[in-house]
Amino acid sequence: MSDVEIPQAEGTLENALDPRAHDNLFGHETERERIVHAFAGNRFPQAWLITGQMGIGKATLAWHFARQIVDNGSITSNFRARPESLERYSQHNHPQIYSITRPHDDKKGFKAQIPIESVRNLSEKMQFATTEGGWRAVIIDPMEAINTAGANALLKLLEEPPARVVFFLISHAPNLLLPTIKSRCQIIRLQGLSVASMRENWNRISKDPLPDDAALALADGSIRAALTTTNELAEQYELALKILAQFPRMPHAQFHAFASQMNTGNRSETLMRAKDIFGLMIGRIIRAATTTDITRETELVQKIAQPTMLGKWAEIGFITARELDDAARLNLDAEIAIFHRWCAIEEMLKS
Repeated sequence: MSDVEIPQAEGTLENALDPRAHDNLFGHETERERIVHAFAGNRFPQAWLITGQMGIGKATLAWHFARQIVDNGSITSNFRARPESLERYSQHNHPQIYSITRPHDDKKGFKAQIPIESVRNLSEKMQFATTEGGWRAVIIDPMEAINTAGANALLKLLEEPPARVVFFLISHAPNLLLPTIKSRCQIIRLQGLSVASMRENWNRISKDPLPDDAALALADGSIRAALTTTNELAEQYELALKILAQFPRMPHAQFHAFASQMNTGNRSETLMRAKDIFGLMIGRIIRAATTTDITRETELVQKIAQPTMLGKWAEIGFITARELDDAARLNLDAEIAIFHRWCAIEEMLKS
């Protein structure tokens, strides 16, 4: 297959529902009502920028409102898409919704950027009214993948938008977007979903068994993360935090116990799982140290991640990922490699 653009949200998983083909919208009630009230009050902008971490429902929300305004010509709180309408959208054959994402190649997967040609093609389509009339919608996911030339071309569309066209721009990293793009949009900032909300709605979003609360909490409100965070992973993460909490003692016997627990019998698989655990641990420690969010790591970082230590934590995270990748490539003993990474963290903390 040649390069094509497929209307898939960034990071969509095989065991997750496609945002195009379902209407299982939950959470984010305040933000949803804001969009409804904007339409009802004749204050509906032609561009919405929907931001937040990956996997919390940004694409689902965008497709929900895009379908609604295209099908009904209005925005209400109680809209539910018809099954036949969802099937039409899932086949990407609706002439009034334009979905732009990174080009995909069967051999190489998603490309790094959305090229300017995608935006130029959109501009050409916007010049002509559709045969069905009514509203049209544009969904771009993710916005930060548009290159500079493409962003400037899109800006021209946002500055002089066609009539009865609404843009839903999805971004995981809005700080990377041009200020001029953001200034043309109403910004919706979505927060992570609660554990209670994910638990209550799990059967609507996945056929997998409901994870334990510990695994759901570790997902930080992201459905995507919850779908990839197993109960076993959550248990191993808890063990890693218990080791860190003993600093400056950190018994080496527990390093060995951790490495042994990680062992799956397959060296490469064990090392990649360890890479995930260390990456998750270091990432959450840095986040807890740099935000006001209250997390299970908040108390811990006061002891091991003071502001002057954050650079060292970032560096050890990079080195750990590289060393575990190298160990897998060279088929080294997995337990020894994991033990050495704990020793490196201990040495970093004591330096």
